[in-house]
Amino acid sequence: MCNLRLSCSCRAVRLMSNGALWLAASLPLHPTTSFPGAANLPAVLEYLELRKDSFGWRVIELQIPNRTGFVTLTAELADTESKKERGLMFRQSLPENSGMLFIFDPPTQAAFWMKNTRIPLSIAFIDNQGRILEIRSMKPFDETLIWSVSNAVAYALEVNEGWFDRHGIQMGTRIFGIPSLSGKPERRANHSDPRGRIRARNEVRAGSFWTK
Repeated sequence: MCNLRLSCSCRAVRLMSNGALWLAASLPLHPTTSFPGAANLPAVLEYLELRKDSFGWRVIELQIPNRTGFVTLTAELADTESKKERGLMFRQSLPENSGMLFIFDPPTQAAFWMKNTRIPLSIAFIDNQGRILEIRSMKPFDETLIWSVSNAVAYALEVNEGWFDRHGIQMGTRIFGIPSLSGKPERRANHSDPRGRIRARNEVRAGSFWTK
């Protein structure tokens, strides 16, 4: 029996052959542990998730071209199964020029949901060359699965809702600074070469893109 593995903003789920959803990595609760709101299960789960975040995430800087130059985005890297399962759930807020980058190796069709995620988000599905294939919106606490149209998604970038529009970033834009798959060197933007900047700006308009 083959299970289709999904990734989501707050928990990874598996879609079984009978259509049932399986919630991964359920948290064990220990009655002897001291935490606030012990009688309130949502408060307990939030407390435990926030404790996990205290161990820290790897942070990278992405350079994203738009019509006026480059925008710098600081992204936490969800590069393990546990981090992909946790995502941005239970976060109170997200700084304007910050986000979370999910890695899928090998590339796949990705699905996200917003269970336990209170921040309105935009998500970009990205191919293995760092090019944005799709940009979608996700509403707080919405448990509807948001599927990518493409089955070649290598990365997904979550940011505050509307961030791509506010910075003039469109489908087809190539993102620089993304960690490579399978040991290939990552692509970096050349800010000192005006012709390189023009090429990057032209990439925003190039190609045919997935829509839904």
